[in-house]
Amino acid sequence: MTQTSLGHKLRVLRAERGLTLREAASRTGVAKETISDIERGTRHPHDVTLSKLAKGYGVPVEGLLEEPVPLAEAPEEAGPARKPLARLYDGARKGIETFCDHWEHLLEVGDLNRQSLEELRIGIDSFNPVVDALAAAELRELSRRHHEVTGEPLEYGPLALHRKFGKEASLAPAVDRYIGVCLKAMRARAREAGADPKQDAVVVTLEEFQKARHSRAS
Repeated sequence: MTQTSLGHKLRVLRAERGLTLREAASRTGVAKETISDIERGTRHPHDVTLSKLAKGYGVPVEGLLEEPVPLAEAPEEAGPARKPLARLYDGARKGIETFCDHWEHLLEVGDLNRQSLEELRIGIDSFNPVVDALAAAELRELSRRHHEVTGEPLEYGPLALHRKFGKEASLAPAVDRYIGVCLKAMRARAREAGADPKQDAVVVTLEEFQKARHSRAS
């Protein structure tokens, strides 16, 4: 497995569990800097580190090392034997909701400091592409299953996918909630630093993410 594939898989596992880097470090016993480096593909973990990560995330080491199967080569499952789509993405949805529950609570009680907000900023850099990729994958799967049932052409463009299948996507509400929570927290972070939230790079990126999703839905 390439370092990039391993890093992506670890980001997805952490996102599914709604963990910040600090929480992942506490759970696995691996330094958060090491986890961050592995996720970004700049460091290859030793066997002991890989074992700690697998144990902390509750997955076998072999599962971390398996190469992902390209969609075109993935085995087809016929008829009712196929796993219901909502269950396929249930772990991701629960992970996103756990992440949101955690940060919404901290925002509500005001139990936030500059360090925790900065850690969230770093986490957002890792989570955004994973969350976006998971949401897009679910829409493509909805399109594929619709095609198999109706014979209608597959949809490929993000706008067409979101407009046609967005209301059926189980991840959509969780993703919208995730963006809203992150925006609220990053605006608080900017104000804490004495800066204008409208000029904050992370806030701008999240607002663009939010606008893109709304424009696809309209």
